[in-house]
Amino acid sequence: MAQTSAFPVHNAIAVVTGGGSGIGLAFSKLLQTKGARVLIADLRLSSEAESWISTYNTGGQVVFQHCDVTNWAHLESLPDKAKELWGFVPDIWVPGAGIFEPPWSHFFLDSDASRSSNDSHYASVSINIEHPIRLTRIAIRAILSENKRGVVLNIASNAGLGYYYPIPLYVATKHAIVAFTRSLAPLEAEEGIKVVAICPGGVRTPLLTPELRDQFGVSDENLLLPADVAAAMLELVESATYTGGSIAQIDEPGCMRLVPAEAELPAHVDAESVRRYRERSYAPVRDVLRRERAGEMA
Repeated sequence: MAQTSAFPVHNAIAVVTGGGSGIGLAFSKLLQTKGARVLIADLRLSSEAESWISTYNTGGQVVFQHCDVTNWAHLESLPDKAKELWGFVPDIWVPGAGIFEPPWSHFFLDSDASRSSNDSHYASVSINIEHPIRLTRIAIRAILSENKRGVVLNIASNAGLGYYYPIPLYVATKHAIVAFTRSLAPLEAEEGIKVVAICPGGVRTPLLTPELRDQFGVSDENLLLPADVAAAMLELVESATYTGGSIAQIDEPGCMRLVPAEAELPAHVDAESVRRYRERSYAPVRDVLRRERAGEMA
C-alpha cells in the first residue's frame, strides 16, 4: 500500500505532543487554519495556547489532552482519545515535545546521573528519543488498524547533523532521531506510512533561554520563528516531493532543503543482491505489520 501522492491536511486528524507552546503550538495553529482537527498532548498549555483555543476553537476542532511523554500509558491513550473525539485515529503524528540540555538533565553537570534512585536516567533521552520512537510505533499500529495512510513527522535539529562539544547529550538525542527516521524510509512503500523529520536551526522558543543565547552568541534577528518552522513542516507533510525517510533542514524562513541520504548498501552491490537482501531482512517486519493491518495482533 504505497503512498505515492500528496497528503493534504484538510479534514485530517493530527496529534501533536508538545503542542502547548513553541514549534508544536505554531504547527497546531497552522493545521487548524488548514482544516485539520488537532489533539494537543502536553503537560500544560502556555497562556498563548489557552488564549488561542478559547478565541478560535469552534466545534471542538482543537482539544487539549494532558500528557507526560515519558509515561508510555499516556502516549498509548492518544489513539483512543482521538477516536472518542472524532471517530478515527490520527492521520498525522508529531512527537514535538523536546528539551535542550537544561541544568536538570545535563551531561557535564551529571544532574540526572547523580540521583540516588535505582531508576535514574537522563530525562533528555526519555523525552527526546524514547518518546518519539514509542509514539511512532503507536502511530504505525493505529494507522494499520484502520487500513489507511499516515504521516509521522519527527522534530530533530541541526544538532542532529553536526557535533557540538558543549551539548553532547542533546546532539546525541537528535542524531538518534535522524537515524531512526532514515531507517523507516521503506515504511512508506511497504505500508503507506511516511516518516520524515525536520531539522531546524536556532528557533525563538522558551527552550533557548537568555543564558543559552549568550553562551552560543545568538540574538532574535538570527533565530527562526516557530511559524517559520511550522510552514516547512506543513510542506514536509503535504508534498509528495518529500518521501519517507526524508530529512529536511531549515536555517532561514522559506528556505527548506533536503539533507542527502547515504546509500543503504554499498554502491558496488548489484541490484539482484540488494533485492534478495531486502526480501530476506524485511520479511519478519512485513509479517508483523501485515498481521496488524489485518487486526490479528490487537
